[in-house]
Amino acid sequence: MNGIKFNSDRISVENPKENYTEVTIKAFFVEKKSQILKFWLIAWLIGGIALISQLFFVTDSQTKVGIIVWAGFWVYFLQFAYKAYQWRKHGYEKIIFDAGVINYYRQVFKPYKQETVNVGSIRDVQVVTYNERNFFQNLTLSYWSISGERIVLDTSIGVIRIGMELTDNEAKQLVKLIKSEMGRN
Repeated sequence: MNGIKFNSDRISVENPKENYTEVTIKAFFVEKKSQILKFWLIAWLIGGIALISQLFFVTDSQTKVGIIVWAGFWVYFLQFAYKAYQWRKHGYEKIIFDAGVINYYRQVFKPYKQETVNVGSIRDVQVVTYNERNFFQNLTLSYWSISGERIVLDTSIGVIRIGMELTDNEAKQLVKLIKSEMGRN
């Protein structure tokens, strides 16, 4: 691990054997915000079921089409919010440095985003900074979305974004660790 220590409750680093380092980053979790998200999810579910139930009582075909179209959006936002809730409650990122290869994945109950890159193909590692005054960046970083990657790995096969919602200090420490792992190989 080259002596890099993380001062974070969310990040753990294990180095059980030579040329193998495992970094685990827990999802950013705030109890109060998660309770609000859970309440919103339940309210959205109940409201949607109530509106969709009207499909059986409406005789006007245009209204039925409107309810069906709305139901499509309702299902999309329901699954979007449910995934965000599960991510906040149970999700984590794992970065494994193993003999010149970086394996990265996100996991809630099973891995669902996986990237593998050879350390030699990494051209640059940077910390992403967000402008707090930018409306769209703030919307992207909202608690109900799964986003906010703070580190960019520029590789020969493309850009890989990792380290969701890390603080500036955590992101800088992780970049330092990645660069030290790159120096080993």
